[in-house]
Amino acid sequence: MKRIVLLLPLLLLFTGCVIDDDESDDGSRAQKMGVVYVDADALDQLMLSIDNGDIDVSLSYSDSVKIVYTKTVECEESGRAANYIDDVVLSTTVQGERLLVYDELPQDMIDMTITIDLDISLPYRMTMSASLTNGDILAYPLVGLHQAILINGNITATPGTLSSDESVQFQTTNGHINLGMNSNADFDFNVQTINGHISIEDFDDLNLVLTQSNHMVGYMNEGGSLATLHSTNGNITLRGE
Repeated sequence: MKRIVLLLPLLLLFTGCVIDDDESDDGSRAQKMGVVYVDADALDQLMLSIDNGDIDVSLSYSDSVKIVYTKTVECEESGRAANYIDDVVLSTTVQGERLLVYDELPQDMIDMTITIDLDISLPYRMTMSASLTNGDILAYPLVGLHQAILINGNITATPGTLSSDESVQFQTTNGHINLGMNSNADFDFNVQTINGHISIEDFDDLNLVLTQSNHMVGYMNEGGSLATLHSTNGNITLRGE
């Protein structure tokens, strides 16, 4: 297993650098922006886990994973944020064919607001799963993001298709899910919300097996791989494009 923090000099697999930093006049807010590249020749999956931050995911034809990160520290006491910004670390670990990306936060920063926003360019042959506590996920196109589990946040992915060996699982406790699929895509779906409503629209060949106000099961066109969408407190939209 190889492990490295992003803000280190050039090594065989990882390169990274800080591209901008900023601080408020009173020192109560500090921000640092950087970029990291990971050679993806031997990788097939990215697994992401962070506490707070928004995630944008796009596909590229590059041989590297590109991650642009913006980490922000805010606190009520003047002058403290800048002293802690470098203690907020986004780390990566390679395990076999998986790239793990996760945050590491000091225990003594509980009275501060910490976010790490990520803009990820994913090689087209890789897949990705994401786990967030607070934040939104935007994936364009859908291909690549196969699993997203959020506590407080929205999931938006569009447009996309699923091959015969792919599936999608999107789950959020407090947030909405908006999934766009090619209108001629063949896939099954299981959509459920506890406190919210479901909207399925703009598909020419919609086949419903179960129809309830908060739970719908069925398939599009010929059916195929499964798209599972679940929100406890939020609305779900499945839309053809």
